[in-house]
Amino acid sequence: MEFANRCHFYQDVAYGNKILKLDSGEKIQMPNVVRTVARSTMIKQYFEFCKEEQFEPLSQSTLIKILEVRVTSQHKSLQGLDNIAADGAAGFQTVARIIDDLEKEGGNKQGCNNAKRRLRDSKKYLKTDYPVHCKPNESTCAEHCRKFALSDSCDPDFQAVCTHQLIESCD
Repeated sequence: MEFANRCHFYQDVAYGNKILKLDSGEKIQMPNVVRTVARSTMIKQYFEFCKEEQFEPLSQSTLIKILEVRVTSQHKSLQGLDNIAADGAAGFQTVARIIDDLEKEGGNKQGCNNAKRRLRDSKKYLKTDYPVHCKPNESTCAEHCRKFALSDSCDPDFQAVCTHQLIESCD
């Protein structure tokens, strides 16, 4: 349940809670949420997480049942709920329009198609896999270490020194 309830997958909303009653009689109170990723993506990430942590995963059918019980609304756009997500989506749309304009003005068609594909892949990665890989504590991968990523190399007031080596690189 802990993996399925990670904040990477949901956007909290301001209306009510749901009580989940387990077979043991225990009751778990869960806030109503909007899911930001598809169930299949969550399941794929769960299996990857278990492999990384060398943990025996639950079966796919059990995971599907858990996610069916964890009732949510699913929205493609969170523009009314989260300004950061809306700004990020607008940035991707702007770059896509620039690529379209370049292609209309005679840019290399194959190069433009490749740029569009990479843009789509990047957007998907940021929405799905990146939040799972980004570690709250120190990570040996620079792209996944929050302390490193959120430090400003120019402003000492916004710097934090990593106490570990950044020896890995993200594909």
